[in-house]
Amino acid sequence: MPERRGFSTTVTAVEWLTPAMVRVVVGSSDLDAFTVGEFTDHYVKCRFGDKTRSYTVRHWDPARRQLTLDFVVHGDHGIAGPWAAGAQPGDTLELTGPGGGYAPSADADIQVAAELIAAFAKRLAPDISFER
Repeated sequence: MPERRGFSTTVTAVEWLTPAMVRVVVGSSDLDAFTVGEFTDHYVKCRFGDKTRSYTVRHWDPARRQLTLDFVVHGDHGIAGPWAAGAQPGDTLELTGPGGGYAPSADADIQVAAELIAAFAKRLAPDISFER
């Protein structure tokens, strides 16, 4: 597990993925020391004033030193969602990480995983077909 340390980052891009989800990309030369290990569930702790919230790392680009995080926005409710909804390139985000501790077994059955994902998605969007 990589050591968890603090990073000062700057928003480089903001993209609305849906009316309720926004993708925020942050970068910084400070992220030179950001490393991810063998785990697939990497997360960072984002600081919003005196509060922190955990977010899964959507993507890490070590060459560009950019970290991508997706935020669900529940209107004006919460702390992180409203921040992400108003985020602009140039804004700062303090974070700590990475954390994580899960990686699927190398012999995991990909078909079983695909079926679980399809069942989950079907429950969220019952009108969409996931058949081959």
